[in-house]
Amino acid sequence: MKISRLQILTWDGATDKHGSPRSHILQVKELLDAGADWIQLRQKNGTDEQKIKVAIEAVKLCKAYNATIIINDCPKICLESGADGVHLGLSDCSVAQAREIIGSRDREIPPISTEGVLNGGRRGGSVKMPPSRGGGMQKVPPISTEGVLNGGRRGGSVKMPPSRGGIIIGGTCNTQLQVSQRVTENCDYIGLGPYRFTGTKNNLNPTLGESGVKKITDLHPPTPIIVIGGISPSDYPTLKSLGVWGVAVSSAIVGAANIKEAYKEFVM
Repeated sequence: MKISRLQILTWDGATDKHGSPRSHILQVKELLDAGADWIQLRQKNGTDEQKIKVAIEAVKLCKAYNATIIINDCPKICLESGADGVHLGLSDCSVAQAREIIGSRDREIPPISTEGVLNGGRRGGSVKMPPSRGGGMQKVPPISTEGVLNGGRRGGSVKMPPSRGGIIIGGTCNTQLQVSQRVTENCDYIGLGPYRFTGTKNNLNPTLGESGVKKITDLHPPTPIIVIGGISPSDYPTLKSLGVWGVAVSSAIVGAANIKEAYKEFVM
């Protein structure tokens, strides 16, 4: 399993250069053509039936490009669409519950090449995942200083326990306590944010900024940290120095007039 350093989220409010709505499927197609290897399908509007229909089509597209596709919020849609994993918000079900729903699916996630950002300008790299320690709640062990969050150093891999059955499970975090919770739950990656204000999400948690991210990375959690929320290419030097694994971007790419050109600005 490989955790990409650049993760793109689709957006209900995305429009093209003419101001016309840009559907989730169109966003996925344009992202794949641009070279994206990790897409999170983030559908907030519509019925479950509509979301599943879109998810099934998006999964087919991503498989054709050997790209990873993650479903936002809903393990059931992940299961029914055949997606590679699910990203859980703070108000969604627990990681353990998600595994009960989708974790037993017996399949392999195809290897993907990681489009590197925050990697000293080099493309590539991956995160290696050893066997899971289990999904139950337990006391958080001392957090290792090895891995990606090690004084900003790059080049090594991060050992992380995979979700049962090859399913990727990511989880949102906004505080140190929530990060510890996700580490205990054996989440495959942590979506930390918001870094700054973003208009793509309602009921936004407190923004973290540089100091808030630093408080988390200073703990050296073994789980890859993906920072999200108002990220721009100019944030790379700061986030790189803090030692995060990668970034997640939505409106700055899928809301741009030209998705391919906007994507290029985020790939180093």
